[in-house]
Amino acid sequence: MKIAVINNKGGVGKSILAYAIALEKKYLFITNEPRSPAVQIFPENHALIMENDDSISGLDEKLNVVFDFKGNTTGNLVRETLIAADYIIVPVIYRDVDDIFPMEETIYSIREIEDYNSNIIIVGNDVQKHSEFDSINDILSGFFDYPILRLNRAKLFPRSIKNGIGVTEYIGENRLLQANYHNAYNQFKKILEHLER
Repeated sequence: MKIAVINNKGGVGKSILAYAIALEKKYLFITNEPRSPAVQIFPENHALIMENDDSISGLDEKLNVVFDFKGNTTGNLVRETLIAADYIIVPVIYRDVDDIFPMEETIYSIREIEDYNSNIIIVGNDVQKHSEFDSINDILSGFFDYPILRLNRAKLFPRSIKNGIGVTEYIGENRLLQANYHNAYNQFKKILEHLER
């Protein structure tokens, strides 16, 4: 399984979502961010930093990988990954309904990705209010037929990442954590279920 997490728009929670998926599924993590803390987060040999001109052709085709990419599809690495990916996740955050720039960038990103692969899942990420996700869903469903899933803001994700473990392991049998992170955890599981289809 190869999963790419990408959006040309920065600040949409790409890395946290990619880290969470890779840790949960115990997949290799690859990024094109030279200052990524991934090598400190993941167990030895489970994170790799590549450059935009690198190729994934040398990777074992059976290898399970989550790619976390900044920027657009101009680099060889990103293009090859989009073609090879089983799924592409496009996270989006939309806080200010008077600022259409985040939506414009996301629409542009998805249109660019569609040139290579149409197995796209859109994630309304780091949602704080119902109106944020409603706006994301209303706007993007007018342009695309891809699934649009919700992921609430929760300290669950940075805390499990800080510990270098998946969210399921982090919550474990702790009833307080289960109750506190119930919604975000179930939303995350729904994203994972979409990746298994």
